[in-house]
Amino acid sequence: MPEIELETPDPIAALDASSIAERAAGVRDLSKIGLLDHLPRLVRSAQNDRSPAVRLGTASAAADILSRHRLPPHRSELTLEHRQSLLALFRGIDPGVNAGLFPMLACLDLPQSFQRISTGLRDPRIGVRVGAEVGLTRLCQSAAHFDDAELEQQIVALLDDTRLRPDAVSAVARICLAGGYGTARPRLSSLSLPGQHGEVVSTCLERFDALDAPLTGAWRSDGLDAGEVNPTPSRPPALVICTDRGWLAATPRWKLTRRSKVPAVRRMVFRRIGQPQPGPVFQTTDRTWYPATPAEVAEHARVAIAPETIDWARGGRRGPGDDLAAEVVPSLLGKADRVIRALLIARSQGLAETLAALETACAQPKAPAELQFYLGEALAAAGRSEDANAAWTRAKRRAATLPEWCARRLSQRLES
Repeated sequence: MPEIELETPDPIAALDASSIAERAAGVRDLSKIGLLDHLPRLVRSAQNDRSPAVRLGTASAAADILSRHRLPPHRSELTLEHRQSLLALFRGIDPGVNAGLFPMLACLDLPQSFQRISTGLRDPRIGVRVGAEVGLTRLCQSAAHFDDAELEQQIVALLDDTRLRPDAVSAVARICLAGGYGTARPRLSSLSLPGQHGEVVSTCLERFDALDAPLTGAWRSDGLDAGEVNPTPSRPPALVICTDRGWLAATPRWKLTRRSKVPAVRRMVFRRIGQPQPGPVFQTTDRTWYPATPAEVAEHARVAIAPETIDWARGGRRGPGDDLAAEVVPSLLGKADRVIRALLIARSQGLAETLAALETACAQPKAPAELQFYLGEALAAAGRSEDANAAWTRAKRRAATLPEWCARRLSQRLES
């Protein structure tokens, strides 16, 4: 479990500090490590703290704690009775004083949550309406509501609510996009909103149209539910590459799921926590997937390849997943990932092809020491011991850059 760095020695005690900065620091700590038992204290601060910023922060921290209890295995830790008692506790918060109430209601995840939040969209105060949009987005984007037709119907129906101001209607359009609610498209197409609100709706429709394209490319799950704040996710991170032949997953080894057997998905567009702009997302029943960066692809590919297990003499062929990985992963990597490119060949092809790839890669300027080490392994397997020793000697010159297991095995090779 990674060490969690905190700003205060006792976050709960910090909530009673005279300094706004110290109270805010305690709130930020509780967002990361707060427990269900801390919720009543946070609710008091959300109601009564003198600082609007601290009030909003405490509500956010309470929502973050609740966000860790929306999916298994931790959902059962917060029983229905406990959720109902918290709902009663939240009634003391005026959304005009603290619009952070709405994300709290969303992450509480009760059947009553939708009704309580949606009323905020009709409020005459703009700050309350904005808070309600945040709350409804957080409510629907969780995988807890994957394939929730009732919630989709409730949210899409808001587009017909004549009591909503234009800004609230455009907010509902964004919420529908965040939830992947394609049934909203006919209603969105018939809306006629003025100015920037009409532009928001048009943008949402364009993004809905983009979601019709087949899923392609590399996607990564960080192990968190959408909207979840948790430094210690319940699930490990995962990578999946969507191709026209199926999904190639690093689980951690390459596993190919044929196209006819890929799971149902929910296509969505929303702003991921920590990101400045909304982007494409898809969801399965228990995971949320975001576009993977080249560095993330390389990180998962290295684990899936498992270079320490390659049998250089026999070649690394293991199955259709390895073959497909060698074909599609290189285009998803950064230009500098020569090691991963060569290892993909080593894992999927024979010794002759592997040697050719490694020799070509090592002939390029500034070839990484790790590549030289693998070249030595392949040369030794081919019976070229003198060339192997030369490659290992080159690798030793920069042994500090090698993975630990490579450095250890290199020492053994040179000693023998």
